[in-house]
Amino acid sequence: MRIKLLLPFSAILFFSIFVTDHLQAQVPNFTLTDIDGVEHDLYEDYLDQGKTVLLSFGAVWNPWDTVWVGSGVLQEFQEDYVSTGDAVVLFIDPFNSTADDFAGTTSNGLGYDFVEEANFPLISTGDDIIDDFEVQFFPSIRIICPDGAAFSDNFDSSNIFTADDALSYFNLETAEIVAEQMFEKCGTDFDLNAIEGTVYHDEDDNCTLDTNESTLANVTTTIAGPNGTVTRVTNQDGIFRRLAGAGNYTINVVPPNELWSACNSPVDVTFGTGATTTEFVEMGLTAEEDCPKLSANITAPFLRRCFDADLFVNYCNEGTVPADDVVVTVVLAEYMEYVSASITPTSVVGQTLTFDLGTLESWECGKITIVFFTNCDVELETEQCYNVEISPKYTCDDGRLLTEEECQEVRGAYDPNDKRAFPLSGSDEYIIEPNTTIKYQIRFQNTGNDTAFNIFIEDQLSEYLDVSTFRVGSASHNYEVEIDEDKLMVIRFPNIMLPDSNVNLVGSNGYINYYINQVPDLSNGVSIENTAGIFFDFNDPIITNTTRHIVDDGISSTTDLSEINFTFFPNPTSDLLHIRIDEEEWSTGTIEIFDVRGSLLVNQAMNQFTDKVDLQGLDSGMYILALTNEKGQTASKLLTVIK
Repeated sequence: MRIKLLLPFSAILFFSIFVTDHLQAQVPNFTLTDIDGVEHDLYEDYLDQGKTVLLSFGAVWNPWDTVWVGSGVLQEFQEDYVSTGDAVVLFIDPFNSTADDFAGTTSNGLGYDFVEEANFPLISTGDDIIDDFEVQFFPSIRIICPDGAAFSDNFDSSNIFTADDALSYFNLETAEIVAEQMFEKCGTDFDLNAIEGTVYHDEDDNCTLDTNESTLANVTTTIAGPNGTVTRVTNQDGIFRRLAGAGNYTINVVPPNELWSACNSPVDVTFGTGATTTEFVEMGLTAEEDCPKLSANITAPFLRRCFDADLFVNYCNEGTVPADDVVVTVVLAEYMEYVSASITPTSVVGQTLTFDLGTLESWECGKITIVFFTNCDVELETEQCYNVEISPKYTCDDGRLLTEEECQEVRGAYDPNDKRAFPLSGSDEYIIEPNTTIKYQIRFQNTGNDTAFNIFIEDQLSEYLDVSTFRVGSASHNYEVEIDEDKLMVIRFPNIMLPDSNVNLVGSNGYINYYINQVPDLSNGVSIENTAGIFFDFNDPIITNTTRHIVDDGISSTTDLSEINFTFFPNPTSDLLHIRIDEEEWSTGTIEIFDVRGSLLVNQAMNQFTDKVDLQGLDSGMYILALTNEKGQTASKLLTVIK
């Protein structure tokens, strides 16, 4: 008799089988036949052949297994790594499921077609294997190394397996992460090497990381190789890492400001074919000048009438020597009522909060979270401006980062997942001078009904933005940043454990602010557009609004944004889209449709007031519809396709 118990625990569906004690010195063997009739012997076919085995235990009736398999991570790993490395993936259902069950055509499953989706073996067996491999929940991951070392995503270590939360399926967000886990734990050969680097403060200028020297977080590095240049930002431990194939690589550390210079940078690394290696790189930053460099920024994800909200103040000493007697001063807007703060203010006078921080060491940073209440009597759309200042100002510092002001309107209900730029313009359209910095904010909220374990953001940066100037200003949670050679930025919030809004309304919110400069000397009329996709675990992305900055120096001819108007219908649509142009000068031009990564999928001429676009070649999803007229003016809107 099959028993299905779905018990919630940390957003994973647990199968209620208690672990029994085992005394085996090694992982038990099995010989199992997959639904295609192929036999798999764990030791003879794989471990004894020097292969690392990933076992994914699941059930056709478990919705989280459909999410896991539906994410495509295992399929991508099978295609990109299994064929070139000593590894194998096996999906094991311990409930004697039939091939029809896997195909989703019976009542035993959820209608999900594992057979169509999976390019790796699907195995059905009895539930004895649950005890043998100490399976406590589904999906459940085991990595077995050829030498017998075994790793589990169990939360408690067992007699056989080494527990490692990094193997939880919601942490294995990409095939590369799976490969890195096998590489780190088992030394699995994928014909790929690894570059692992540390950025540190070289206080004694000897270009060597000494035991008393500290590593530096949030420092930009670049890795140039055969397939282009990848940007990595050091994590909280000052570390960056990348898998790499054969070829020549050049690693650079980008000094964060004019007070620093790089020691032993760049570093050249060459990987040959054959045995894989890990190259460890230690890259120092030395002082060009002994000077503190204080910085502060301020942000509030939202101002909602009659609600408490958080105001975040981040401060840093980005200089090369300590800063003494540091004071942070925050001035709240008129209708923001102070409630509390994570650091007790030295004084509260009216709307002004003062925080005496004492000495900030070189590269020491911190955050103050201020809780405020937005007055219930304020009218909606009232603009509120709040600011922060950090002092003292040193004569050796230009003082550009000592103050920041942010303004936004009081809102009622609002879309919790969006993209904003500052200062807010009242819409998604902005006029910006050339050679100036853009501040972006991406906000997200878990409005589901369970905890979000991991969140990541994909943000295709414009070709008109200079990646080397990227820096994070503030974030609600710990993050990791990667920007690839195509300027696709991925921001990960690993193990964020974001509660849903029903459990914790304020705590269900998150955000990240970042600053980035334009490519130098852009001409008037250039449009800098930005749209992000927000991924909650393995769910489909939430696509934000599109912000658009039009470059205008205020001297040459300007762009009249009021002329950029068009409508389209229906939305959502399936096969045919109608576009109506409101202005006559838009009667000629081009129609383009891009996916959220910026890939051009449709391009056709526009030649009349109402135009039609055939969408039969597009899959279901979110797209960007862009029009360009003969003057070079552009306009874009989000399009939803449902098949």
